[in-house]
Amino acid sequence: MIASSEAFRAATKKALRFRCEAGYALTRPCEIYDLIVRQDLELQFFAVPTLEGMYLEDGKTRRICISAFRPPGRQRFTCAHELGHSILGHGTRVDTIEDLRDSSAPTEN
Repeated sequence: MIASSEAFRAATKKALRFRCEAGYALTRPCEIYDLIVRQDLELQFFAVPTLEGMYLEDGKTRRICISAFRPPGRQRFTCAHELGHSILGHGTRVDTIEDLRDSSAPTEN
């Protein structure tokens, strides 16, 4: 658990630094679509029912793909999540509805 706590702290620090460098005070909401444009990322909405979001990086193209089936608030949340993958240098990531259900399932001890 220590490694994940350290990773969480490092990611939080990087996110806060990114936010401040982008000019967003901690008391002000971020405009996620503006931040994506400033990072020179492409943004696409796809009509794939099982897709939550995806960050694609293939060398010259960096793209965030979001499900067109989600409500606007969820789309913004997912955009922020996928932007985090970009900022943290995670490379290509795909988040599906099934992934979210699996991670929220109770674990047996």
